[in-house]
Amino acid sequence: MRASLYSLFIVSLSLLTACSTQETKALQQVSVVKVQSEEALKPRLSEHELYRISNRIYFNETASKPENLLKWHDGENFLSLGIGHFIWYPQDVIDKRFDETFPSLVDHLEKHAVPIPFWLLSARHIGAPWPDKDA
Repeated sequence: MRASLYSLFIVSLSLLTACSTQETKALQQVSVVKVQSEEALKPRLSEHELYRISNRIYFNETASKPENLLKWHDGENFLSLGIGHFIWYPQDVIDKRFDETFPSLVDHLEKHAVPIPFWLLSARHIGAPWPDKDA
């Protein structure tokens, strides 16, 4: 929200400096509507628009192939999960070049009452149950 207000301020300042004195006075008389909630800032999209956007994201991140939702690239010591590319290292990995984000995702899902398999709840902070890509 703060970034949005800052952007609005910069745009307003740009308009004021680009306008003549008469235009500036007119702009200053326009009342500013204060946003009462974050809800007012969310775009309202139709079901069709949401479907199209989600399909574009899925295509962009996975080439629309479900097998690309789980990736363990050659030469990497971690598993990448989902369109968010959540990283999950095996238990004994010491060299963690990237932030491990999958356990936090599971924490978030649990907090929002999403059903999660027990084995995953148990393993999320221990490490991925597979030691390498071959396993």
